[in-house]
Formats: sequence, C-alpha cells, structure tokens
Amino acid sequence: MAFIFLLIFLGTSAFFILNSPSKLKEVEVLVVEKHGNWKGKIAQYLLSFVSPGESITPELEDELKKELLSLPWIYKVQLKFDADKLVVKVWEESPSFYLVFNGIPYVVGENGFVLDKGFKFPSLPTYYYVGNISPFSQENGFLKINKLVKMKINLAEREKRGLEVGEEKPKISITDTGFVLTYRKSKVVVYLGNNPKLWGNFRTFLKKVGKPLPGIYDFRFYDMLVRGGK
Repeated sequence: MAFIFLLIFLGTSAFFILNSPSKLKEVEVLVVEKHGNWKGKIAQYLLSFVSPGESITPELEDELKKELLSLPWIYKVQLKFDADKLVVKVWEESPSFYLVFNGIPYVVGENGFVLDKGFKFPSLPTYYYVGNISPFSQENGFLKINKLVKMKINLAEREKRGLEVGEEKPKISITDTGFVLTYRKSKVVVYLGNNPKLWGNFRTFLKKVGKPLPGIYDFRFYDMLVRGGK
C-alpha cells in the first residue's frame, strides 16, 4: 500500500513539474522591419512590462502584446516563448512627416504619434505649426498630433503639387485659420484657407501669370484676390 501511495505522489509531482509555467530568464528584441533607431526605446519599455523570473503564461503573452502595440514605434509585433527565453519580433512604424513647433522638428508617424525629434529623415516633407495652442495631445503617455492639425496636413499634402513659383517649393505653415505659403527667394507670401477650392484658385492663378511679382497674395476669399505690397 505504501508503494502505491509513493507512485501516486511521484506521478502527481511530475505532472505539476511538467505543467508548471516556465520562469523567464532571457528577452531578445528582433526588428523585422526597421524605419528608425528605436530598438533601444522598445527594449527599455519592454523591460518595464516584463522582468526575469516571471512565469511564462498565456495571460502574460496577451498582456505583453497589448502593451507593446500601445508604443508609438510599433505597428506589428510577434511573441515567441522558447523554454525560458522570450523572443519579440517587431515591425516599426513608418515616419510620415516633420511638424516643426516652437522651433523643434517632431517626427510624426503614419499612426499620428511623435516617433522622434530632430531632422533625421531627409526625404520627409516638413510643415510648420504657428497656431496659438499645441498641435499635440497625450495618448497612452505619448505625444500624438491633434485630429484637426492632421486633417490640415493631409489637405496640404494633397494640394501642394503644382504650387511651385518658378522652381521654388513653398514653406507651408499651419495657422489656426488656414495656411501660409512662403517663397523666400521669390519674396512671395500666400494665404490660403482650409477649402481645397481655394488651393485650386491659387494653382489656376499660377498657371495664368507664371511667376507672380513679389508681394502678399490672399486667396482666402472665394470671389476675389487680395494683394498686398511688395
């Protein structure tokens, strides 16, 4: 009888040992699709979510995925637990444009979040914000561009083609009421509203006159053009 109890005890112990959660000893981050130098930031936040010694469970996996996808630099993530090692594969968010605010260039991703600061991606378009309030709000502890400002940038991105004066492209500033296009070499300043038709009016004007004379041109009115001095 004692032998039977011993077998039951050993069998039960083996079952719990084999089915008990593994303890995490190592974490590795692999960037599958890289768009910036954000692996260090991702790893830093990852280690704030999980630490060595934790039990590897399905609940931990679900929580980690949710937390990682809340980071602005990640648009896709895959987790793989291999014994006591966690391998995290990430696909980084793509930068979309620069928004310069108070003299600081912010790198904004396609998800609308601020990914970085500084001019680090030469091919990105640059916009300047000169409104009275911040163009950003906080979401999950990170800066994200306001919806209204994002809509204005989308409008400018669609409508800015064909607005060169000579070969000079405009510096596009976003205001509370619309846009200011500045051509420094040509000494031309253009005011535009938020309606795409007004941008079309300016485009038509350029086709007719070619290179305008230096001065200020206000296209915020539907049925007239206001021109200022040189």
